[in-house]
Amino acid sequence: MALKFKAAMIWSGTILISAVVIASWVSLPSSRDGISNVVSPAIDYELSAVQIAKLKKAGVNGNCDAAYKIASYYANASLNFDEALKWARISSSCPEIPPKELLLSLLAQMQDQPAVRTEIQNVLSQVRKTDPIEADRLAASFIRR
Repeated sequence: MALKFKAAMIWSGTILISAVVIASWVSLPSSRDGISNVVSPAIDYELSAVQIAKLKKAGVNGNCDAAYKIASYYANASLNFDEALKWARISSSCPEIPPKELLLSLLAQMQDQPAVRTEIQNVLSQVRKTDPIEADRLAASFIRR
């Protein structure tokens, strides 16, 4: 019995080492500017200071994905509302809907302010131009009646 257990432990250790070696050979695809093209919540939440700096630089220079990733990071990982709102506003200038949805989710927390209600309506009108059904869904999700 002990011999079978020992053999099983050696086998599982060999499999684990093989998996680690194989994982070290595989790299995630990335763009030329060094920002990963892979969309994964785990990647968005595990950013080094260097990665954050690269994302900020790219986001300021018009890279929508970078601005959205940094906004998501601040909203969900570091829980820095002010930075999340700043980067969500930058990323929402891009045509995709997810950055606008993130911005709406942040603005919804402050919708008692008249200027914020106006901003929410402006974001919804941008979404409505490309997807009226999605705009209605977002309005129902984020606007208090």
